[in-house]
Amino acid sequence: MMEEIICYAVLHLVEALIAWLYFDYLFERKHNVGFTISMFAVGYIFCFFIYELNRPWANLISCFIVDLALACRLYDCNVKMGVIHATFLSFIMTISEIFASLFLGVLGYEFGTYISNLRIMLIIVIISKTMYLAMAMLSARLFKPHKSAGEEPKYMMLFYILPFLSMIISGIIAYLSINMEITRASEIMIIITFMTLLAENLLLFIFYNYIQHTNQQNTMLQISLQKDEADAAYYKALYEQSESQRVLIHDIKKHLNMIETLAEKSNNAEIQNYVAGVVGLSELNNKKKFSENPILNVILQQYSQKCEQAEITFMCDVRADVLKFMNSASITAVFENLLSNAYESALKSPTKNIDVSVIKYEESQSVVITVVNSCDEEPAKNFKGDYKTSKKSSVTHGYGIKSIIRVVNKYNGTHRFYYDALEKQFHAVIQFPYETEK
Repeated sequence: MMEEIICYAVLHLVEALIAWLYFDYLFERKHNVGFTISMFAVGYIFCFFIYELNRPWANLISCFIVDLALACRLYDCNVKMGVIHATFLSFIMTISEIFASLFLGVLGYEFGTYISNLRIMLIIVIISKTMYLAMAMLSARLFKPHKSAGEEPKYMMLFYILPFLSMIISGIIAYLSINMEITRASEIMIIITFMTLLAENLLLFIFYNYIQHTNQQNTMLQISLQKDEADAAYYKALYEQSESQRVLIHDIKKHLNMIETLAEKSNNAEIQNYVAGVVGLSELNNKKKFSENPILNVILQQYSQKCEQAEITFMCDVRADVLKFMNSASITAVFENLLSNAYESALKSPTKNIDVSVIKYEESQSVVITVVNSCDEEPAKNFKGDYKTSKKSSVTHGYGIKSIIRVVNKYNGTHRFYYDALEKQFHAVIQFPYETEK
């Protein structure tokens, strides 16, 4: 019957949407929405044709294989984790169908009744898939609790009340429709009611996942802004401390020079040699000056020392007064993130070099910031073409480039990040109009 084919098609569409919501919550997607939807459609169309063979085990195995393939192909999910989650989805899908069958038995009908009765078939589909949806979404949040760390538990539970209420309503309508005489028009209305309840539940979780993703992005953006401000305050404090130490060192050297003069008058060679040795200590020498901007100078000094300790060649060419249009927080956000990424990359490279330049070009009235670092292989990208973080915690990391782009947009600049495979170098190039004022 055509009605049965449509019912089975809707069943597989719902299963595909549930699997998509489940994997989308747990793993990072590797491709855009269009490609992802296409792959899910192909996978579950295959399951639909296997289902038509009327072989329950073949249907279960096909769903497992399709879920495994989709998880590994479309998401950052290895085979081991894919097997675990595909098996779990198959398990809860089976459990939900068994529950719906038991419910049918409570109403006094045999399991096979759904084959010849479209209304019974819809009851099983609605109850089983609503339960499957609720179990899958709840399990996803239990499997990945750190994503829901900012959620209010009471608020979150509201999203699970609706599926269970929907099952209760479906059960009541099913009981009444089975045990009462109803017209064809009433039957159609009941079918529409069932489908509406299922659609509402699916749309609810789609919307909920979207809201959670948006909230997470906004939260991480706020954390990124706070980090930039904290970094700027840190480098300002470091600069003030450095200035105090410079004044103290200047005074100490004056005192040592006086002692050396007195030693010369008393012809005490031992004191003269000792004082000369102390004056020559590297700790009493002024640090190399990279920039006229005090905050930027401290940042460059910090990374120069880190590179020296890690045996990374650090080259720097920063022209005077070229960044006077930028405030301290913006300078910190750009250079701290650029140099942090460059240092992490160069540290893993056998060549080990970083080249920083900040130059004003008169002909174009623009300032160009360039950071080039050695890099053995191109960093991984996500489906949007953006470079992904290589740091272990992608929850707390990965917003460095976004922070840089935020500053670039603030000052009406442009940016380009690219990898030179021939030279094995990563380039970060940022251009600002020189006359920009913020």
